[in-house]
Amino acid sequence: RNVQIYEETQRRLHERLEQISLIENIAQQVSSSLDFNQIIHHVLEAAMKATNADIVSLALLTEGEDFYVIEQRRENGSVDKRVSHQMRDTGVIGQVVRSGQSILVYDNSALAAYVSDHPDEYRSSLVVPLFNKDDRPLGALNVESREAGFFDEDQAVFLSNLAGHAVISIENARFLEERQYEIDMLTSLRALALWLVSADDTLSVAEAIMETAMTMLEGHEAMLFHYDGRSARLVPLANSWARQPTDSTTEHMLPTSSAYRAARSGQLQIVSDIHLEEAPRDFNYDSAIAVPIKHTNQVRWVLYLTFKDRRVLQERDLNTIELLASQAAGHLENASLHERIRAGRDQMRAILDSTRDGMVLLDRNVRLVEINLAAQRLLGINLEDYIGEYFPDTLLKYIHEAGENGYSLEQIENMARILKLQPEIITRRQFQHNSRGETLYIEEIGAPVVDDAHHINGRLLVLRDITEEKELEAYREELTRLMVHDLRGPLAAMIQGLKTSRDLVSDHMTPEEIDDSQQNFNSMLISAQRLDRMVNSLMEIASLESREMKPELAPISLAAMVETAFNVLAHTILQNDIHVTLEIPTDLPPLNVDRDKIERVLINLLDNAVRYTPASSDILIEAGVQPGLGFVQVRIADSGMGIPPQERLRIFEKFQRIPGQRPLRGHRGTGLGLVLVKAMIELHGGKIKVDDNSPLPGACFTFTLPLA
Repeated sequence: RNVQIYEETQRRLHERLEQISLIENIAQQVSSSLDFNQIIHHVLEAAMKATNADIVSLALLTEGEDFYVIEQRRENGSVDKRVSHQMRDTGVIGQVVRSGQSILVYDNSALAAYVSDHPDEYRSSLVVPLFNKDDRPLGALNVESREAGFFDEDQAVFLSNLAGHAVISIENARFLEERQYEIDMLTSLRALALWLVSADDTLSVAEAIMETAMTMLEGHEAMLFHYDGRSARLVPLANSWARQPTDSTTEHMLPTSSAYRAARSGQLQIVSDIHLEEAPRDFNYDSAIAVPIKHTNQVRWVLYLTFKDRRVLQERDLNTIELLASQAAGHLENASLHERIRAGRDQMRAILDSTRDGMVLLDRNVRLVEINLAAQRLLGINLEDYIGEYFPDTLLKYIHEAGENGYSLEQIENMARILKLQPEIITRRQFQHNSRGETLYIEEIGAPVVDDAHHINGRLLVLRDITEEKELEAYREELTRLMVHDLRGPLAAMIQGLKTSRDLVSDHMTPEEIDDSQQNFNSMLISAQRLDRMVNSLMEIASLESREMKPELAPISLAAMVETAFNVLAHTILQNDIHVTLEIPTDLPPLNVDRDKIERVLINLLDNAVRYTPASSDILIEAGVQPGLGFVQVRIADSGMGIPPQERLRIFEKFQRIPGQRPLRGHRGTGLGLVLVKAMIELHGGKIKVDDNSPLPGACFTFTLPLA
């Protein structure tokens, strides 16, 4: 008995040693290989050899959630291999993947879940699951024997170990294959992009896109349609078998029903079996895909790609074709734009030369595309020889060679920055320069040039001669200044006369007549005094704008000036229960300003806020130092109706008031208060604007003042 036990132990140890040796050998082979088919071969051979099974199969989950089964069968001394598909939820393999547990079957016929193409031939089986390190199921490894109860627990442990090595190698091989696929895809897209940089006709671009699609996805034939959304028609643009497609060829070779579905829905259309999709016809391919190519979220083209045999497209294939479609859209649109530009060049040239305003057309790279005669006359420079050159460099050359041309170095740099970084904004500026002894005043308006899909393809600079307008404006300003100056004397006399007359009401009048008379005098006096204030404001604004008025600068605390402004309006503020919050740091440095003028600024802005803020609402005054700039930024925000965006620049012009807005208390202003405020702040080197990001629901004014 001892001898028998010893021999059995030796036999088991020998078998275990062989299994360990086999595992080590297989692990080395599997780990050293990065070829997917070779790894599968090693795994199947190892499983069959170690378990002496009659049939072994490796089932791998696909993206379609079914099993891709590689089977190796021993039959009459030879080994036969085949590949098949199996639904995920069927058979013992499906049960093992769902449960994550190995199954040792002593008698297959006793297990209801057992499914096989040879149900009576194989009596016992052993199935172990394949899970990756994230516990995601990859499939299962299955061995079967013609003998009942052929497999044991030791073999189950061996297969589990083998499955673990197989999972690592399969995932490594898949990872390498995916990376190689991505490299090939990006290489193809890069080659396409480089080639299409120089292509400017739609047919060449379409042919390059079709060729790239067929190469990347191993397609059979391809065709590119242009889709007219208004008429809902597909127009053949190019195909892979003839340079000039005809409708009859298209009808015969490529059915368009799936292409129409792609165009109308904007979604990929996969045709798994063309013979089921279309009426019976002699097609030379089995499956296809229709890819919508969108520009600005609208389908503009459809790529129809066919495959010789039935093709199951994986997720990476769909990602690849969508990436190609995204890149193709830009190239097709650019080619189409080039063709439209060429077709309309003569017409645009005629329009440019016939207009009185100067026009300078630039492309996306800020290179000069067109310039008309009026622009060259207004700029005083000849730019016809610089078509296609970088426009800022051309202007710089004229500055160096011919002196002033209306553009300073700073303005040229700002133009280049806007054209490169903010091509979508509209710019407006005025400048002047001397041409043949006379001064020309020019207004320049810059706007983006967009196509039908609202893509920016360049920039148009419009130059308008406003010399007559400037001269008329100067004359009007001078006339206004003279009229205002001449009004001061008569107004002062009128006010004084009204005061005297009011005080000398006749004693012969009744008390009622005296009250009525004084009321009339007071009304006339208020109107005259208001007109006098307006005249004084106009004269003060003119003095500030001409820099004739010099500020009396001295260090002063902002908090002290805010307190003065608050005290002036305290009665109205308290009467209407308006809450004024001050957020001014106690350590805020003093300002270097004219106290009287800045207090008037604060009173004016706070008065506006009080007049438009509802009772029991908030007003905020806050300030803070602008780091490194030597200025303090002050914000005054209210809870009123706010200022519409289109009015935020106009309110700083003379006599401008917001249409439809009336103050909640007090009278409407003259439209000069903000003009005076702006002039006083700019006299100190600061700036004022309407802040878009107000902390309160109403208007918010932000301005800067210099530190002492």
